[in-house]
Amino acid sequence: MQKRKISHDLFSYTALINALNSNGMEEKVIEQFHQLKRNNRFQLDARLYTYVLKACSKLKSKKTIDEISKDIRMGIVPFDFILGG
Repeated sequence: MQKRKISHDLFSYTALINALNSNGMEEKVIEQFHQLKRNNRFQLDARLYTYVLKACSKLKSKKTIDEISKDIRMGIVPFDFILGG
């Protein structure tokens, strides 16, 4: 999206990650997630984390799951109805 100079927000990134997940592109989901975290432009929400966890479970990506678990313990992930809070 950045290469095309398209305006983006958390909603559009979440939709992109969901679409990647739905099309079996779990590696791209993980890649996009790490890019979003590095850029630190948005407060990632529980919905996005849920989609990333779905990709992790398909890939058995323990490293990313552990990273998200740490974020949850540190209070970085908003705990709301999606994650059961």
